Amino acid sequence: MDQKFIPDDVAQFVTDKIDSVAELEALLLLRNAPDREWTARELSMRLYLNVKDAVDILAALSAKGLALCKTGDPDAYKYQPGLSEVGKMIDRLCDIYAKQIVPVTNLIHSKSKTRVQEFADAFKLRKKDD
Repeated sequence: MDQKFIPDDVAQFVTDKIDSVAELEALLLLRNAPDREWTARELSMRLYLNVKDAVDILAALSAKGLALCKTGDPDAYKYQPGLSEVGKMIDRLCDIYAKQIVPVTNLIHSKSKTRVQEFADAFKLRKKDD
């Protein structure tokens, strides 16, 4: 499978922390301009998202400890991985994504399919034991 190009620890990071390709793109955009503060509107324009999706992505990155929110009107976010190990992992992910975009996006999409299947499985009718 394509994921052989992704080291296990990086794949685990993606599985644990990244919920969509747009979220990964936002994280890498913040990472590549670590001193810049991004509003949801700016992010939405840069990544061709609607503003609500950009708000949700920035809030998710903040909740995961990957971005810092500066409260204001509007709120602004900047890259801030909590630990240096996380920052190094994101650096590795950035390098891998630049060279192996398809395997990384496939990993993210396969994660979404797994969640949808788990949700669907929760509604399967079970045979009653009589």
